[in-house]
Amino acid sequence: MEERITVGKSRRSTTLEKTRQKSIVRYLNAVPECKAEVRTQTGYGIKGGADIFGCYKSRHFELEVKQPKKQPTKLQKKSLEDWSLVGAITGRVEDIATMRQVFRKHGVEI
Repeated sequence: MEERITVGKSRRSTTLEKTRQKSIVRYLNAVPECKAEVRTQTGYGIKGGADIFGCYKSRHFELEVKQPKKQPTKLQKKSLEDWSLVGAITGRVEDIATMRQVFRKHGVEI
């Protein structure tokens, strides 16, 4: 009997964070009166800024995309808190379902 040996990369069991971001932004941009963008992190940007930002019916939002069980850094939490204090919709999201929960928590159905 021949023994089979597998060589190479193993398949990822979780969706990449970048893929999660694209899915959420695609959903948000399909919603009427909503504009969303992925914040490009460069050496010149604001540290701790959320991954996704935008506006829905004149309401600003900042969303930090994380893998399940992962939490935002202290700097990311501070940034979300600062935006929340001035009325923005903010939160940690993993996918479209958790993004909708964050909006709902702020009294917005999307």
